[in-house]
Amino acid sequence: MVAHISEALVVGQDEAIHFLSQMELAVAPLCRRVSDLGKSYRLLRSFRPMLFQTSEHIANSPAVGDVIPFSTVIQFLFTRAPPELKSPFQRAEWTIARYSRWLDDHPSEKDRLILIR
Repeated sequence: MVAHISEALVVGQDEAIHFLSQMELAVAPLCRRVSDLGKSYRLLRSFRPMLFQTSEHIANSPAVGDVIPFSTVIQFLFTRAPPELKSPFQRAEWTIARYSRWLDDHPSEKDRLILIR
């Protein structure tokens, strides 16, 4: 899900911030202890602050690679890059929808990093 949000940032950061906030609010009442939600929730909680951080801060974050996959962070950083630096889906000449399907079909971090290369 966070990988899809990082790609959707191409459309708008405000929408992603709103979505992540709403997701947290919706999920919290469903669980006695938020920690029971596991890795997916930790990923969501770790990714949201990155929307407000500098690229340098993100690169030095201990969450990168541990909680947040490298491919997700790299994909997010593409949204901040100058237009001449194309994201993986733009280089492949895919729509965001096609890229989203590809991400769903390729959950392997190795596959995602190969595409980014």
